Amino acid sequence: MMHIRSIFARFGVVVAVFLLLVSGSNVQADTTSSESDDSRYRKILEQMEEGFRGPVAEWHYYWHDGLRIDSPEKNLTIKINLSIMVDGGYIGANDELERAFPDLEGPNLDFRELKVSIFGTLYDWAEVKLGIDFANVQDIKDQWIRFTKVPYIGHITLGYMKEPFSLEELTSLKSITFMERALPVLAFTPGRNFGIRYHTAALDQRMTWHVGAFLNTGSFSTVGESKDQISQATGWDLTGRITYLPWYEDNGKRLLHMGLSYSHQIRDPLDTRIPEQFRARPESALTDDRLVDTGKFLSDGANLINPELAIVSGPLS
Repeated sequence: MMHIRSIFARFGVVVAVFLLLVSGSNVQADTTSSESDDSRYRKILEQMEEGFRGPVAEWHYYWHDGLRIDSPEKNLTIKINLSIMVDGGYIGANDELERAFPDLEGPNLDFRELKVSIFGTLYDWAEVKLGIDFANVQDIKDQWIRFTKVPYIGHITLGYMKEPFSLEELTSLKSITFMERALPVLAFTPGRNFGIRYHTAALDQRMTWHVGAFLNTGSFSTVGESKDQISQATGWDLTGRITYLPWYEDNGKRLLHMGLSYSHQIRDPLDTRIPEQFRARPESALTDDRLVDTGKFLSDGANLINPELAIVSGPLS
């Protein structure tokens, strides 16, 4: 940091002297009349550079649930996380499945996630997140900016993010109850899309609601999770979610969560380039085979409804 500040200090000195020379300004210095111009300018340089070396707060680097960086004035904070998950196992298949999916049975070891996440805050009015999963180079997990103090509105998020749908889908892969999300969640939830989302909280943070409009960008690639791929848009999603905590004690050690999600998806039934398709892996990321697959079909849209209920009582959930 001292090296960087020294560079900026010298650059500032050069600019200042250049302006003095160009403008022909008379600079008053504590010198005698017998001193040469070079001597006067040398003293000016020393005084100005000494000023640049005044007390400057340091950037703060530390570790707290990830690498954190704070600017000297604390108006910019950055958090960097690296998440590594490896899945290993053996999939067994009966004769019928083996005939239908020859590559299904057998051992496999795979990087489930190799993700770098960068989260930053700017003053107290903006948040930014970027997440890239290098286990699959096509997966951009998050890329959004959130304005946290929009007058009379609340929080507005713009970019590539998860649509507000399904408690299990919105829960981090590191925190879900089982190794995989349930089949209906894998098959039907919208996942991440480009859009704009509004959300706020009420009743002492016990009630939240989210609503947003999203451009559906999911492709039907066999690489990675199809809903997390960036491809040609297939239509629009209007998605909302409301949650409530009627019971909350001991900082979340005991709670009752209730919620409801709804998504109205608009598609063009005449455009053969953007068909619908619903499918999911058999609750294992070790295979790309989909045992249940609707195939591609034309549709004018879909309506998805998802109720939520979660109970936590100490170690029981």
